[in-house]
Amino acid sequence: MKCDCCCEQDDDAAAVRVVQVNRQMLIDKIVSLQKMLAHKSEKLDFLEAHIAHLVEDIDRKNRRVHLLLDFIAFSQIIYLYIYKVAASVCMLAFRISQKRADRFS
Repeated sequence: MKCDCCCEQDDDAAAVRVVQVNRQMLIDKIVSLQKMLAHKSEKLDFLEAHIAHLVEDIDRKNRRVHLLLDFIAFSQIIYLYIYKVAASVCMLAFRISQKRADRFS
């Protein structure tokens, strides 16, 4: 049989070793979580930058589309104006030809 003081010392030493092992496991887990957090932060930074680039690209293309639509609308207005002018010229030419025909008849 062992005496109580030796057994208590062995129990205390075993408890210290368990605490040290648990402490090291906790430190390892904290380090692992910090690495994971750093990786996720880098990924988030990349995605934010990528989204900003995509938004800029969409804005640029949106401006081009609006310019094109404005040009098309302006072109349609010009074509309508040209059509009206051409119709007026045709009517004028028709009237002139009728006046000439009336003179010679």
